[in-house]
Amino acid sequence: MAQIITFAIMPVITRIYTPDEFGLYSIFFSITTAIALISSFNYEQAIILPKSNKDAQAILFLSLIILLVMVIFSIILILIFNKFLFVYFEESPYLVWMIPLSVFILGLMQIFDAYSNRQNFYRQMAKSKIISASSTASLQTASKSLFKLNGLVLSKMFSDLLGVLFLI
Repeated sequence: MAQIITFAIMPVITRIYTPDEFGLYSIFFSITTAIALISSFNYEQAIILPKSNKDAQAILFLSLIILLVMVIFSIILILIFNKFLFVYFEESPYLVWMIPLSVFILGLMQIFDAYSNRQNFYRQMAKSKIISASSTASLQTASKSLFKLNGLVLSKMFSDLLGVLFLI
Protein backbone atom coordinates (compact mmCIF):
# COMPACT_ATOMS: atom_id res chain seq x y z
CA MET A 1 0.00 0.00 0.00
CA ALA A 2 2.81 2.42 0.88
CA GLN A 3 4.49 1.78 -2.46
CA ILE A 4 1.20 2.27 -4.31
CA ILE A 5 0.72 5.64 -2.61
CA THR A 6 4.25 6.71 -3.52
CA PHE A 7 3.89 5.50 -7.10
CA ALA A 8 0.47 7.14 -7.54
CA ILE A 9 1.60 10.57 -6.32
CA MET A 10 4.81 10.71 -8.39
CA PRO A 11 3.18 12.22 -11.52
CA VAL A 12 1.79 15.05 -9.40
CA ILE A 13 5.03 15.64 -7.52
CA THR A 14 7.13 15.66 -10.70
CA ARG A 15 4.85 18.29 -12.23
CA ILE A 16 4.91 20.74 -9.35
CA TYR A 17 8.62 20.53 -8.43
CA THR A 18 11.51 21.57 -10.66
CA PRO A 19 14.47 19.35 -11.60
CA ASP A 20 16.70 21.59 -9.43
CA GLU A 21 14.50 20.91 -6.41
CA PHE A 22 14.63 17.17 -7.09
CA GLY A 23 18.41 17.42 -7.46
CA LEU A 24 18.71 19.05 -4.05
CA TYR A 25 16.40 16.37 -2.61
CA SER A 26 18.54 13.62 -4.17
CA ILE A 27 21.81 15.06 -2.90
CA PHE A 28 20.41 15.49 0.59
CA PHE A 29 19.04 11.97 0.87
CA SER A 30 22.10 10.43 -0.78
CA ILE A 31 24.24 11.93 1.97
CA THR A 32 21.88 11.13 4.83
CA THR A 33 21.09 7.60 3.66
CA ALA A 34 24.79 6.76 3.29
CA ILE A 35 25.48 7.97 6.82
CA ALA A 36 22.32 6.38 8.23
CA LEU A 37 23.27 2.97 6.86
CA ILE A 38 26.22 2.87 9.23
CA SER A 39 24.72 5.07 11.94
CA SER A 40 24.34 2.22 14.42
CA PHE A 41 27.16 0.08 12.98
CA ASN A 42 24.43 -2.41 11.91
CA TYR A 43 23.88 -3.51 15.50
CA GLU A 44 20.15 -3.20 14.81
CA GLN A 45 20.43 -6.39 12.77
CA ALA A 46 21.55 -8.22 15.90
CA ILE A 47 18.34 -7.26 17.74
CA ILE A 48 16.58 -10.21 16.11
CA LEU A 49 19.12 -12.83 17.21
CA PRO A 50 19.04 -13.17 21.04
CA LYS A 51 16.75 -15.69 22.67
CA SER A 52 15.83 -13.41 25.57
CA ASN A 53 14.02 -10.12 25.23
CA LYS A 54 16.35 -8.61 27.83
CA ASP A 55 19.35 -9.23 25.59
CA ALA A 56 17.47 -7.86 22.57
CA GLN A 57 16.59 -4.71 24.50
CA ALA A 58 20.22 -4.31 25.54
CA ILE A 59 21.24 -4.44 21.88
CA LEU A 60 18.45 -1.96 21.08
CA PHE A 61 19.83 0.50 23.65
CA LEU A 62 23.38 -0.07 22.41
CA SER A 63 22.19 0.71 18.88
CA LEU A 64 20.53 3.90 20.12
CA ILE A 65 23.70 5.01 21.93
CA ILE A 66 25.82 4.36 18.85
CA LEU A 67 23.28 6.28 16.76
CA LEU A 68 23.53 9.28 19.09
CA VAL A 69 27.34 9.18 18.91
CA MET A 70 27.17 9.07 15.10
CA VAL A 71 24.77 12.03 15.03
CA ILE A 72 27.16 14.03 17.22
CA PHE A 73 30.02 12.95 14.96
CA SER A 74 28.08 14.11 11.88
CA ILE A 75 27.55 17.51 13.53
CA ILE A 76 31.29 17.77 14.12
CA LEU A 77 31.97 16.83 10.48
CA ILE A 78 29.54 19.53 9.32
CA LEU A 79 31.35 22.07 11.46
CA ILE A 80 34.68 21.03 9.93
CA PHE A 81 33.56 20.65 6.30
CA ASN A 82 30.74 23.20 6.20
CA LYS A 83 32.24 25.18 3.28
CA PHE A 84 32.41 22.05 1.16
CA LEU A 85 28.81 21.09 1.98
CA PHE A 86 27.43 24.59 1.49
CA VAL A 87 28.57 24.42 -2.15
CA TYR A 88 25.98 21.71 -2.76
CA PHE A 89 23.28 23.45 -0.75
CA GLU A 90 23.72 27.05 -1.92
CA GLU A 91 20.00 27.55 -2.49
CA SER A 92 18.99 26.08 0.87
CA PRO A 93 21.94 26.23 3.29
CA TYR A 94 19.71 25.31 6.24
CA LEU A 95 19.53 21.78 4.82
CA VAL A 96 23.15 21.18 5.79
CA TRP A 97 22.12 21.43 9.43
CA MET A 98 19.19 19.09 8.80
CA ILE A 99 21.56 16.25 7.86
CA PRO A 100 22.18 15.09 11.47
CA LEU A 101 18.45 15.20 12.22
CA SER A 102 17.67 13.16 9.13
CA VAL A 103 20.41 10.65 10.02
CA PHE A 104 18.88 10.37 13.48
CA ILE A 105 15.37 9.77 12.11
CA LEU A 106 16.56 7.22 9.54
CA GLY A 107 18.68 5.46 12.16
CA LEU A 108 15.71 5.28 14.53
CA MET A 109 13.64 3.84 11.70
CA GLN A 110 16.17 1.07 11.11
CA ILE A 111 16.50 0.24 14.79
CA PHE A 112 12.78 0.15 15.54
CA ASP A 113 12.01 -1.74 12.33
CA ALA A 114 14.42 -4.44 13.52
CA TYR A 115 12.90 -4.47 17.00
CA SER A 116 9.37 -4.58 15.58
CA ASN A 117 10.44 -7.44 13.35
CA ARG A 118 11.72 -9.32 16.41
CA GLN A 119 8.43 -8.75 18.23
CA ASN A 120 6.43 -9.85 15.16
CA PHE A 121 4.76 -6.43 14.88
CA TYR A 122 4.28 -6.81 11.15
CA ARG A 123 0.93 -5.05 11.07
CA GLN A 124 2.39 -2.04 12.94
CA MET A 125 5.38 -1.98 10.58
CA ALA A 126 3.05 -1.92 7.59
CA LYS A 127 0.94 0.85 9.14
CA SER A 128 4.09 2.82 9.86
CA LYS A 129 5.12 2.62 6.20
CA ILE A 130 1.63 3.64 5.06
CA ILE A 131 1.60 6.59 7.48
CA SER A 132 5.00 7.68 6.23
CA ALA A 133 4.13 7.33 2.54
CA SER A 134 0.73 9.01 2.75
CA SER A 135 2.00 11.91 4.86
CA THR A 136 4.98 12.36 2.52
CA ALA A 137 2.68 12.52 -0.48
CA SER A 138 0.23 14.93 1.10
CA LEU A 139 2.85 17.20 2.71
CA GLN A 140 5.03 17.42 -0.39
CA THR A 141 2.04 18.26 -2.54
CA ALA A 142 0.56 20.76 -0.08
CA SER A 143 3.84 22.53 0.66
CA LYS A 144 4.43 23.34 -3.00
CA SER A 145 0.89 23.92 -4.22
CA LEU A 146 -0.44 25.80 -1.19
CA PHE A 147 2.60 27.52 0.27
CA LYS A 148 4.98 27.65 -2.75
CA LEU A 149 7.75 26.07 -0.66
CA ASN A 150 10.29 23.43 -1.61
CA GLY A 151 8.95 20.90 0.86
CA LEU A 152 10.48 17.76 -0.60
CA VAL A 153 13.14 17.30 2.08
CA LEU A 154 11.33 18.61 5.15
CA SER A 155 8.11 16.78 4.26
CA LYS A 156 9.97 13.50 3.84
CA MET A 157 11.81 13.97 7.14
CA PHE A 158 8.62 14.83 9.02
CA SER A 159 6.81 11.87 7.47
CA ASP A 160 9.61 9.49 8.39
CA LEU A 161 9.47 10.87 11.93
CA LEU A 162 5.72 10.15 12.06
CA GLY A 163 6.35 6.58 10.94
CA VAL A 164 9.06 6.08 13.56
CA LEU A 165 6.90 7.57 16.32
CA PHE A 166 4.13 5.17 15.38
CA LEU A 167 6.54 2.24 15.78
CA ILE A 168 7.88 3.54 19.08
